[in-house]
Parts: sequence; structure tokens; C-alpha cells
Amino acid sequence: MKLAKISLAALVALGAFSTLNATPLEEAIKDVDFSGFARYRYTHNKVRWNGMPGAFNKNNANHNFRFVGTFKAALDDNFFGVLGLRYAANDGSGFNGDTTNTTSSFGVREFYLGYNINNTTITAGKQFVKTYFDDDLVGTGLRVQNTDISGLTLVGVAFDALETDSIDYDGRLLSGLAGSKSLNYYGVGAMGSYDPVNFKAWWAYLEDTANLFAADAALKFDLDAVKLGLQAQYVHNESDDNNFGDANFFAAKGDVGFAGVGLNAGYIYYKAKDDKTSFVTVEDNGKLINPGKLLNSVMNGSAQYYNNIKDKNDYWFVGASYKFNEFGLYANYIDGKGYSYRYNKRVDRDEWNVGGSYAYSKKLNFSTFYAAAKEKDGDHKNKHDRIRFEAKYSF
Repeated sequence: MKLAKISLAALVALGAFSTLNATPLEEAIKDVDFSGFARYRYTHNKVRWNGMPGAFNKNNANHNFRFVGTFKAALDDNFFGVLGLRYAANDGSGFNGDTTNTTSSFGVREFYLGYNINNTTITAGKQFVKTYFDDDLVGTGLRVQNTDISGLTLVGVAFDALETDSIDYDGRLLSGLAGSKSLNYYGVGAMGSYDPVNFKAWWAYLEDTANLFAADAALKFDLDAVKLGLQAQYVHNESDDNNFGDANFFAAKGDVGFAGVGLNAGYIYYKAKDDKTSFVTVEDNGKLINPGKLLNSVMNGSAQYYNNIKDKNDYWFVGASYKFNEFGLYANYIDGKGYSYRYNKRVDRDEWNVGGSYAYSKKLNFSTFYAAAKEKDGDHKNKHDRIRFEAKYSF
């Protein structure tokens, strides 16, 4: 290989030319927005059961560190680009092993191109799916949103791949399908807000697995000193896979608020048919009503989410909250019968949880909760307690 010899004068000239053609830093970043959060969580779990299938008692705790930063840059004409980075690490505590994680690296959570034209936004790439049936699911695909009609938002999505890792994904559905299914995901939705009525209607199709249909309606009345609300939700799963059964979900909730006090009560019912496992959400519990912290989510090894249901489940719940200045308090109780993945049958199940929050500023918030869930099968009991503290700074 021949190495070209460049004189000092040529290097100086080349540097001057590059300087003349370089974009000033201030100009390069003036159309870039940066937002996100830094969060610390301490979580302690205590799980214990007696009787079949044996006795068990375990404590574990961890320190969770997460940083999410999202860059949004205005490009030529109506185009924009988004790059979202995420850092997540868990440090052990106590019986979970006192080890500090210093090797986790940043990952790319969002990476997509967007285009705005009038009241329509089109985005393509790695992005949040944002359908009724997920909470914070990320996928690779196309999303279109239109707001031409006042008070109405129309959405269409088509995703070629969905995330299945445990950092952001909650539940067992997609991780169980990965490798045997394509995980193609399509959907359309309509969301309207016409005081005092709010509604959502969605259809989604998880290819070769199931069609999901959802309807959600809410009434809200602001009577000066008193606020009233009523919400009802319905989801139907029409299965295309013999490994899953059809399923239905229904929930209703009423609430009243006055002088910083909030009171609510409601009912939840869902059932998977033909003695098969089914689902009414794709990730986490989607946008469905769930007042519990553990019972219908992380209990029994995260098997109890709405994306992994079986048999008949019905619960009633009540809750109360109080806000004053920068402080907030709440308490919830949920009780009923449902399928337990610990006992592999329908048993009595309940949970109570209490929590509080303090907004130090608009950006810095502290919160904590304690939750205790229990399943009872005769004299046998399965219990899961959790305490959490969180500090979060948003920017």
C-alpha cells in the first residue's frame, strides 16, 4: 500500500476548507429537542406459600437505575427524526446478591423518521406501538395518526417486529410466541373527546394468533365543587390459534372527587373459553382497568397479566385518594375469585395497596407504595408482598 505524502500547507488548506463548510454547533442543535427522565427505584419482594405444591419463603430486593433520553430533530420541510436511548441496570440487595452492575450499556429504544402534513403524522421505524392493547410496547413498523376531525383522532399501525425482552415488556404472551410466530401486528383505532363523553374503539390483529376488538366509553361531569365519572370497557379476543381460546373482558368504574378527595369503585370480569389460555392485551395490561399492583400482573412470576388469562375471573374493587399541595395519598382494595398460576385452578384472590407521592418540583418527584396480594385454596395460602420507593427527575 502506498502512503500519500501531504504537505503541511496542504493540511492547513484542507482544515480551513473544512472549517468554512462545517455547520456551526449552535445552528446544528437549534432544532433539536431533548427530553426524558432519570429514575431510581428500590423494590423489595417477599413471596411465601404453604401446602401444595410444597412450602416456600423467599425475600429479594434490587436497586433499579434507568435513564431515558430522546432526541427529536426537525429535518428538511416537514420531516423529523427521533432517536431514543435507554440505560437500565439492576443492582442486587440482600438475599438477591449484593452486586453492583457497572457493565450495562445504553440501548436504542426509538429510531424512526416522521413526516407531518396538515393534520396527519406518519412515522416509520423503531417506535412505541401505542395501541389500546399495550402499555409501552416498542416495535418496528409504520404508524399513521390523523386529527382532521375536531375532537377525533384516527390511528393506523402496521408492525413487522415487536420487542420481547423483559426490560420494557411485561407479561408472557410475545416472549412465548417468539420463534414460532412472525409477530406481525396490525391495528386501527378511533379516539374521541366530546364533552362530557370520551370514547375509544380499536381493532388489532396479531398475525396467525388472534383478532382483538375493544370499546371504551367514559362520562365526566365537572360540577364545580364535585367531579363525577363513569367508565366502561369491553374487549373480545377472536382466536386464530388452537393453542388459545376466545376470551371476553368487561370492566366498569365509577368515581367522585371533591376538595382533594377521590373515591372510586368498580367491577372486573374476564374469561378464557374452552379451558384454554387466552389474552385480552398484547403487552402489560394495556389501557384496561387494573387497580392492583400485584394481583393481576407480576404475581406468580408475572403470569397473571391480562395477556395470559385462563378460566373465569371476577373481582370488585374500591379505592380512595387525597391530594393536598405537593402531596398525594391513595389506597385500593380488590377482592374476588380468579385463576391462579400457582394452584392451576380458580381460587379466592385479593390485594390491598397504599401509597404516597411528593412533588418536590415540576421535574423532581418521589413516590412509594406497599402492596400485599393473597391467594387462598382451602387452608393453603400464597402471598406476595412488595414495597417500592422511587425518585424520578423528568426533563
